[in-house]
Amino acid sequence: MTTLSQMRCTACDEQTAAMPEAEIANRRQQVSPWEVTETEGVKRLERHYAVDDFAQALAFANAIAALAEAEFHHPRLVVEWGNITVQWWTHDVQGLHLNDFIMAAKTEETYLKAFQRRGTDAIERRWESMREQTLQWWRDLTGKELPDVEEDRDRLMSLLQDKYGCSEAEASDELERRINDYQRFVT
Repeated sequence: MTTLSQMRCTACDEQTAAMPEAEIANRRQQVSPWEVTETEGVKRLERHYAVDDFAQALAFANAIAALAEAEFHHPRLVVEWGNITVQWWTHDVQGLHLNDFIMAAKTEETYLKAFQRRGTDAIERRWESMREQTLQWWRDLTGKELPDVEEDRDRLMSLLQDKYGCSEAEASDELERRINDYQRFVT
């Protein structure tokens, strides 16, 4: 049986149907680290990868770009220091297609080949480092691990604006990013 990572993407157009829910559930098992998410009403496959630094994140993004060009199927990539988020979906069908699962499997294989030799110890050390950095940021801002964000939102916004001299919009964006970091690395 041919694995997803050995398959090739096929051309799609507006007449191509999105994958039915039952098939999504079946294929999802074949790319288990990936999650089915929905953005603006469009189902996507999404996965967050942790790497050691920005250079590794960028190198991994470039490897994914090479895969995408070879298959003429392109993802959304968010590259950050030590992290990369990948989303696959098929624009023409406004949802998921077999191509997305093929590319998720190819992405996973590329990641494992590039980073497996580091072993899980490096990943766990990196995760612990991000956890500590996240907690330290909250301690520096508030003097405690994590305040009740909803209850203290106005105070936190003021603290951010005062400490960093940023606008209300910038403070709001930073607060949301830091809450997401807390949820990802600490809880």
